[in-house]
Amino acid sequence: MYSGFRLNLPQDHVLVFDDLSGNDIQSYEDAAWERKKVLLSSFKSFMRRDGKVDATRVQKNWFSAVDSCHIFLSHSHERKPQALKLAAWLYREFKLFAFVDSKLWGYADELLGEIDDDLCLNPGDETYSYQCRNVSTSHVHMMLSCALMQMIDECECFLSLAEGGISYRESIECVRKLNEDSGSVEDESEEPLTYSPWIYAETEYSRLLRRRKKESHRPLMVTEDYRKPALAMDAAIKDHFFYTLDIKHLTLLNEMDLIRWQGECDLLNGAEADDFKRWQPYRSLDVLYELKHYRPEDRSEHSVPSGSSESSHLDHNKGDAIRTLPYGLD
Repeated sequence: MYSGFRLNLPQDHVLVFDDLSGNDIQSYEDAAWERKKVLLSSFKSFMRRDGKVDATRVQKNWFSAVDSCHIFLSHSHERKPQALKLAAWLYREFKLFAFVDSKLWGYADELLGEIDDDLCLNPGDETYSYQCRNVSTSHVHMMLSCALMQMIDECECFLSLAEGGISYRESIECVRKLNEDSGSVEDESEEPLTYSPWIYAETEYSRLLRRRKKESHRPLMVTEDYRKPALAMDAAIKDHFFYTLDIKHLTLLNEMDLIRWQGECDLLNGAEADDFKRWQPYRSLDVLYELKHYRPEDRSEHSVPSGSSESSHLDHNKGDAIRTLPYGLD
């Protein structure tokens, strides 16, 4: 991982998605197919002859799905449709391939269902053993957690799609406010919360993992629950736990930044077409880093022991948000 961003998009209307077609989404899905195929294996293919599951092979199988991905896209279940549109837009505009984390959640849930049906049913009954399910869930969640951490480390950019979001009208007001002063578009007085343990884990991994050189990432220049009773239980308990997210290490992005990013890349594509198209994903990321004044040298490189007083994170410029209105709104 080289960079980290937190994207705050409107919930109701995203300008850059207006001309996104079904063909654009299908093109992204087609490009993703080769990566997704490796996740389709039944857990029985990971069983040894003695009936034991090789958890290390499962984890490596999941991790292989992120091969050659540029961006790890972290999002909540409620934001899944928007996350898929964002991934399709990134692929169409910049040939950037984003790994959408909910894909892995779904396969993990399916794997857990297969294991429970095979190993955790009470004899002669259709109910599950509470003790066995505790063990199976612990193993699958541990495999998923380790695979997610490896995936984030392997991707050049970590992009968190902020929960909640803002309305379209509020996004316009944020931009108008930026034209009046240099304050942040986000109220930092309250730390964001999440009910998802996976969002919390992914955000913490992005904060604690080493920062790699971007050149090391480049060539040389989860699903519905499988039982209705489980759905009811999930709905009853999911909002009883919450986590405070530490996002100071993630540079804030908004929709106006995406518009500016798109415009700058279009200019480069016209002026330096051959070179730009050859290295489009990486040149596009470099444009984003320049727009947001992203300087990894200001971040901790994790070269000092954890907890050391010398360790520090990037002190973000709160005045570096793009002061540009959407086309037709200035």
